[in-house]
Amino acid sequence: MAKKNIFKQIKVTPEDLLLDPNNPRLVNDLNFTEKVEDKDIMKLQPKLEARFSESGTTGDEFTDIRDLYDSMLRVGYVGIDRIVVREIEGLSKFLVLEGNRRTSAIKRILKNAKKFTHADLQKFDEIKNTFDEIDVLHLKTKGLSDEEVEERISIMLGLRHFGSVLDWEPINRAFNAYQNYMNLEPALSEFKFDNTRCTEVANQLAVSPTKVKAALKTYVTYIQLTEINTSVEEEHYSLISAAIPLATKYKYFDQDPDNYKFSEDSLSRLQTLCQFEDRRSLRGQTEKLIVPEPKSFNRLGKLLKQKEKHKNEAIRKRAEQLINLVEAAETDDDGTLEMTIDRANSLLTTEVNRKEWVDEVGKLLEKRHNELPFDKYDGEGNHLKAKEQLEESIVHLRKIFGV
Repeated sequence: MAKKNIFKQIKVTPEDLLLDPNNPRLVNDLNFTEKVEDKDIMKLQPKLEARFSESGTTGDEFTDIRDLYDSMLRVGYVGIDRIVVREIEGLSKFLVLEGNRRTSAIKRILKNAKKFTHADLQKFDEIKNTFDEIDVLHLKTKGLSDEEVEERISIMLGLRHFGSVLDWEPINRAFNAYQNYMNLEPALSEFKFDNTRCTEVANQLAVSPTKVKAALKTYVTYIQLTEINTSVEEEHYSLISAAIPLATKYKYFDQDPDNYKFSEDSLSRLQTLCQFEDRRSLRGQTEKLIVPEPKSFNRLGKLLKQKEKHKNEAIRKRAEQLINLVEAAETDDDGTLEMTIDRANSLLTTEVNRKEWVDEVGKLLEKRHNELPFDKYDGEGNHLKAKEQLEESIVHLRKIFGV
């Protein structure tokens, strides 16, 4: 569908703009477990508006509107990126599909302006006309079924966010992909992977099926964790996402191929590694975190690769031993980990390099032995002395390197 066919530009008053309780960035934050129907949107507006703050106290990048508030208070509303809306039938109101932060900032300024006095009121008088009517893009949905409306919204959001026109956090993109997947006709009540459905969602969002599949795998695990551990937060999503490839590549985690759920043992292992309960208090103390950052799972993957695929049995066993030490998470009296993923990698790399060097030395010794065997020495004078020195050197080297 071409953009010019589904949008039209209109002007609306701020009072006619309603914040969207189904916005992926707000759903998790407000713990809405089910989709909010149009008939219930109006009564939720006070709760939604209150969630945004111009004082920088929300602790959340999305709901902290201080930057927008301060900017608009100086220069008024400037439509840098157009707000996207759809009309709510029967209310003569417009639901904000894109631009909830900007809309909340406008509403907060108009609310606070009622209490402005003196200099503040004089400054506001100079810009207040910019808030009278707002230019928006109206997504045309009249005459469409609920499914067709959802499809248009999904395409619009997918193209703008999944396609990088605007940036969403990974968890919001995953939520959008998950919602599209579950609501695709016939809608699913429980998640079950279907490649055809995945491809159709990918086409809607204008991304590859691989991206959608990866998002689904992570989001299902994220849901599992939030159901059993209240310490799991949105900011942990990227950490969980980095762990998922270890299930596919090395079977380190047991993830069901049909419903993408982790087994209980795997959930327990992931929680141990991620230390969800302590991550906030240990922030910045990398020596006390088993997995300090998402990239740490890549380094754990290197250990797993050596454990499974190294040609030398001793190296495979050493890799397994180091992984066990990492998982044990033993600490000293100060809480510093006895074995971290980085230290384990460093130790194993040193041992692998040493073993490879030893092997090369062994090959050289063998080559020397074959090319110049001891029986070629005549047993007299300098030949005898050289032979004895060579024998001593070889014995010494073999003791050191174990070859």
